[in-house]
Amino acid sequence: MKRIITLTGLKQSGKVKLAETWDRNENVSYIRPVKNPKTTEEYLASAVVNGNTYVYYESQLVNDFNVLIVDDYTLSDLLTNYPDVVTVWVDNPKAEPSERVNVLFTKDDFDYVYNVGLDDPSEWLEQLAFDVEMVQNG
Repeated sequence: MKRIITLTGLKQSGKVKLAETWDRNENVSYIRPVKNPKTTEEYLASAVVNGNTYVYYESQLVNDFNVLIVDDYTLSDLLTNYPDVVTVWVDNPKAEPSERVNVLFTKDDFDYVYNVGLDDPSEWLEQLAFDVEMVQNG
């Protein structure tokens, strides 16, 4: 089964940069939501932001690890609809408040915390993959 790694954090926390960095790995894909979908395919999660609907589909999951940037509401959908989700809080002291994050979940609710400026993206991802495999096979 393909895994989902969610990135959640306040505005300007560095989520997109981190997802793009991890996307350079062979077995990792940064999955972007479909905006205002026209298809009736069942979705994993959805959100409405500024009048636009954004959805993620299971068919988008193409690699062993699939990175999705999500807010609290989308994360809630994913945790309900998909069995293999690893949640990551992207922590950055320079981030700005968001009305869609820190509403349903707090930083302590996430499986992992990635500290921008302190953690090395490649090493951190490698450790995460190792941890996840150990839990699954342990």
